[in-house]
Amino acid sequence: MVSVNSSVVEHRSTETAGAWSHRDSYMLDLDRELKRIVGIAGGVLLFAIPAQAVDTVPQPMASRVLTNIYEIWTAPRKERDQPHRIHTEVLIYYFDAQWNNAWGECLGETAYLPLADCPTVLKVGQRVAIDGVIIPMRERFLWDKTQIRILEENVKLKAEELRDLGKEPKKHKGRLVEVQGLVDRVLDDPTHLTVRFLSGTVVANAFLVKDPDQPAPQLHAGDLIRMKCVYSPQFDLNGDVSDLSLFIGRPSDIQITGSLSKDARFD
Repeated sequence: MVSVNSSVVEHRSTETAGAWSHRDSYMLDLDRELKRIVGIAGGVLLFAIPAQAVDTVPQPMASRVLTNIYEIWTAPRKERDQPHRIHTEVLIYYFDAQWNNAWGECLGETAYLPLADCPTVLKVGQRVAIDGVIIPMRERFLWDKTQIRILEENVKLKAEELRDLGKEPKKHKGRLVEVQGLVDRVLDDPTHLTVRFLSGTVVANAFLVKDPDQPAPQLHAGDLIRMKCVYSPQFDLNGDVSDLSLFIGRPSDIQITGSLSKDARFD
């Protein structure tokens, strides 16, 4: 098993949503802020996977064969622009082709997965074998030289219950967690459902990719929900959490457990 270097995990800061405003400023103009959030998230996630550069001289294939996604970030600097053979397996937690954003696990380790530009649209719960070529510096597979094989469908994904969203964020980064909280506001657009989510004293932005085969839940401000999602914090220069995104893999991962509108205490 390849050990995970914490510095490598921190390097993956640009794959998550962009800089969110603080809750107070957000509340002044919610709709505009949520639309800005979605625009930034999409833009940053698209930018996170570098565009394929034009090589004037083809690079020789590296002799090393990669067996884990994390090895693209730990490859020796002098080899990072070389194509590498890679043979590994991943389990999909979240797949968003719209925003080039995918998460899952590779050989038991949670990871950001540079797979969202895959010609084959992958689904949550699939166990996937990858045999192909990747260029570490670009964090991109050469899909004309890469084979994707679905080994298993509908794998049951185990989520860790997280009662405090602000506790040990570095430990939980990239993990699949189950959280409970309150819907503050909702933005519904053609491709995503964006939820401003409150849990205790923590404010987060939750994103669900819409599935034409499975309608998104009808959420409203004041709903109490439980959801399974990928925990994705961003950190400031002091190492404190500046923003928190929650990526929800499928509509069935959201359950409405109640509503403040039906709670006599709030009449």
